[in-house]
Amino acid sequence: MLALLCWNEMKTLLRSAINYPNRKALVEYVNSQDSIPSWHLFLITMPELRRKYWRALIALHRELVPNHISSEDIYVKLWQLFKEVVLNTNIYQTIQSLEQKLSEFCEEVKKPLQIFDIMYEIKNFDVGDGSFRLGNVEIFKITKDYLHKLGLKIGVSLIEDKILEEWVGRPVAKTEVSVSDISRAHESGIPVVAGVLNTIRLAAVRERIGRLDDEMFLWELGDSVNIPRVKPESGTLLSTSYHRGFRPLIVPMGKAISKGVGEHKSWQYLLDGNLPEDINTRITRAMKWISHAVTSSSLDHKLVDLCTALEILLLPGHKSGTKGELVALRQVLVGRGTSYVPEAILYLYEKRSNIIHSGTLEITSYSDYWHLLICCLQVLSNIASLSKQNPSVQKLKDLLKIVENTETLQDFVERCDLGIYDGDGIDKIKKVAKAQLGKL
Repeated sequence: MLALLCWNEMKTLLRSAINYPNRKALVEYVNSQDSIPSWHLFLITMPELRRKYWRALIALHRELVPNHISSEDIYVKLWQLFKEVVLNTNIYQTIQSLEQKLSEFCEEVKKPLQIFDIMYEIKNFDVGDGSFRLGNVEIFKITKDYLHKLGLKIGVSLIEDKILEEWVGRPVAKTEVSVSDISRAHESGIPVVAGVLNTIRLAAVRERIGRLDDEMFLWELGDSVNIPRVKPESGTLLSTSYHRGFRPLIVPMGKAISKGVGEHKSWQYLLDGNLPEDINTRITRAMKWISHAVTSSSLDHKLVDLCTALEILLLPGHKSGTKGELVALRQVLVGRGTSYVPEAILYLYEKRSNIIHSGTLEITSYSDYWHLLICCLQVLSNIASLSKQNPSVQKLKDLLKIVENTETLQDFVERCDLGIYDGDGIDKIKKVAKAQLGKL
């Protein structure tokens, strides 16, 4: 069995749950959750336990996604483990029983890796009759003979019949991936293949620069065929993965809009044009960036857009100095009890810095985007509500001063000293809080 590298983080979380001082409140909370709770409200009244849960989730995500498990599944599995331990602390009081449970969890989420060959269709692309090998990626057009060499035959199975019927003539990019299960192959191979596709796109653009037409280069990865390198004695021998891509999905939105506007009065306050001009302008700009994030197909671009929105909302008039630490601090102050832990937001903002300043791509997970989107919506709503409560304040910069004062900054620093906030990067955020305190 493979061992979890983040074993200690997991054990710390579970021991903290077992020994939680107000056990009755924790059990009542866990029992009250009919489904997996959304992160922005999860354990909000138990900040120390919430912080440890966050650290364990991030550590699991770094270690297991995407080769061993999806980010959505690890979110589900961790909650199931946490719930089991909280509701049965009498069973897991001893070190042996807890470690046995952790071992079972590890065996479930971190299965041994296997090698798979995977072929992605390249849509809107014509490779011609040639083929290219670029690193460990081969680009070519599929022929019937090629599929026969892979062992595919008519009449053996419906999936083989479908591949032989539909895939002949398609341009593909083929590579190999090491994943725990054939279902993880499609997601795991995308970063490598997409990187090669971007390279040859620019090479082709350079060669056609004098007669350039950008519509010729709208290539994208589509469906895939996944084949295990070593045929298993049982289980899935061959699979195809359907890739919907980022395209319109039309569903009835009337109820969602009505409920969203009706239950969250800040949206109606915005729509009615009641905000002072400066605050309205900045919120409107931030909303454009958030909307752009939602409609973008790239997770990395989504994260950058959302960080830009947070800068607009939380750093009015900012000229120089650190940004991420101040954003992480102020979303706590604006939230007034309903924010993300600051080190979590700094972690996501630093991903933005890696993308912008280092050109690093394919580093944003869906859960990164999802949590940062929730943070943006919370900050936007909280600022609108704060403005509604203080209608005489005309500037966003002055509005933020209402929640960023000596008392709130001292309280934040004390929380850091007490260990309520103590994740990676918290010392930098605490330093910024002290600096802001010094300016007052």
